[in-house]
Amino acid sequence: MTEPTPEEQAIPTPRPFSEFLFAQRGGATHAELTDGMAALAEQVMETGKGGTLTLRIAIQPASKSGGHQMLVADEVVVKAPKAKRTESIFFFDAETGSLSRNDPLQPQLPLQEVPARPTTLKEAR
Repeated sequence: MTEPTPEEQAIPTPRPFSEFLFAQRGGATHAELTDGMAALAEQVMETGKGGTLTLRIAIQPASKSGGHQMLVADEVVVKAPKAKRTESIFFFDAETGSLSRNDPLQPQLPLQEVPARPTTLKEAR
């Protein structure tokens, strides 16, 4: 790898974006992105569905009279996949107007417990 020439060293380059993330809102943006990424990855693993993590940055002049100051606002949005909720089956009871777990049109069978009879076990030889 060759050393940069003095002309190349004189060309200003933008600061790394990661430095901005650590500085914005005292590091809160970076922390929010870190937590959001972890939560999103966990939801994706649980549901098997994809999601997104979006960082929106808005920059505007700090004053209308000019100057080099700028106001920088950010927004972190996590759109995590949602797990499918289970469904239950109910029957409509027209007589009461409510939902029931038992079919009101099907008669209930008179079920009863059968007592256990004592038995003597025989040994096979």
